[in-house]
Amino acid sequence: MAATGSVSAETVRRSTPGRGPAFRDRRDRGGGANLVIGVGLGIALVSGLLEVQRSATGEDFAGLTGVFYAVVYVGFLVSTLIADLALPRRSGRG
Repeated sequence: MAATGSVSAETVRRSTPGRGPAFRDRRDRGGGANLVIGVGLGIALVSGLLEVQRSATGEDFAGLTGVFYAVVYVGFLVSTLIADLALPRRSGRG
């Protein structure tokens, strides 16, 4: 018999966010999406840099490349925001 104040492993498993069966299923399905998003971002990055290289003059090349990278990194943040929205939330109720 469990001592007073102890918590069973099953209770901990159920109350730990991101560790239940629903999370595992969501994580497993996300692998393919991550691959597609990663390939798409890589293609967009290379295409954008080639476009900057093609259109910039010698004086503007470094500045335009810097601006391009700044915009791209802000765009990468969108993936992080999407991932954050996909995670299960705690209800705050114990």
